[in-house]
Amino acid sequence: MKFIAYIIVILGVAVVIFGLVTSSPQVRSTSPGGPLPEFKVQDLSGKSVTSTELRGKVVVLDFWASWCAPCRLELPILQEISEEFTRSDVVFLAINLDLETSEDVRRFLVKESIRLPAYMDIDGAAAESFAVESLPTLIIGDKQGRTRSRHDGFAPGAFKEDVRKEIREALES
Repeated sequence: MKFIAYIIVILGVAVVIFGLVTSSPQVRSTSPGGPLPEFKVQDLSGKSVTSTELRGKVVVLDFWASWCAPCRLELPILQEISEEFTRSDVVFLAINLDLETSEDVRRFLVKESIRLPAYMDIDGAAAESFAVESLPTLIIGDKQGRTRSRHDGFAPGAFKEDVRKEIREALES
């Protein structure tokens, strides 16, 4: 009986591995210099925003979740950076990946004193398009719709200065 259970487990693992190897996901590269994938997210009132609407602006996308400790450290820093670029062609989108309601996200942001424009990736399609595998993930796109930089995870050190510099460079491109 144990032998049969063992065989079933091995076959199950083989099927999963085969599926991963042979599938062709619709994930686009977000390497610096490459195009930003098309995406659509909703603000907390339910209004949709698409990447097409943001062309001509520097776009700072931050994928985060309320349960993510590094995200909680990163969001106030992004808030501070966003305040430095209020009079420029820079758009910040804090894209929440929690499976919560917009009201839950709003309460979290108020509690944490975060005033970044918040959006929801309701079906996870934006995170999939950007191949988000860790949180937070920060992506900066230039006015031409190209990826300028990508930060997977959060390392406090020079983060603030690096992001400021990357935004300035994207504005100049």
